[in-house]
Amino acid sequence: MALKFDFNKLRTAIGGFLTPTKFDGTANAAGFESVHIPKMRQAYIVETANAAKTLTAEDSGKIFLLSDSSAAAYTITLPTAAQAEEGMWFRFVNTEDTPAEIITIAAGSAIIAGPLKDAGGDVGAGTAGTEVSNILFGTSAEKGDFVELVFVGGLYCIMGGGSSISGAITTS
Repeated sequence: MALKFDFNKLRTAIGGFLTPTKFDGTANAAGFESVHIPKMRQAYIVETANAAKTLTAEDSGKIFLLSDSSAAAYTITLPTAAQAEEGMWFRFVNTEDTPAEIITIAAGSAIIAGPLKDAGGDVGAGTAGTEVSNILFGTSAEKGDFVELVFVGGLYCIMGGGSSISGAITTS
């Protein structure tokens, strides 16, 4: 049995080394053999999205910062159901107050499902049991408004997100 391991998806980095110690754990003095233990940290890959982009499986696990729609509206296209892999995860975060144009997250077909809360705490922006094709960050969106999607069972499930402004994030 072969194991498939992708270091890119692990997304860890060495942040230096812990203070060297002797093998018994006591403080090290000059001339002694030491154990050097790396400090590991986990970090998300963050990418700015300010123009049309088509995502691939390699983009899974990224946080996309939606910004600068002043030139024109743009669309971030998710992998289709045929291209997507079970467990793919994407987060989209608006980074500008009141974008000039609508930013669309498009699935290409009606495969987005789940609740999406609005300012009143209602799920008015959600899919209400009927899958949709698009999530729209409107011109009333604020910094920090976000949507998190996970591909499970042939659908992009909305796992979190929302806005403090009613109607700032909608579906179609």
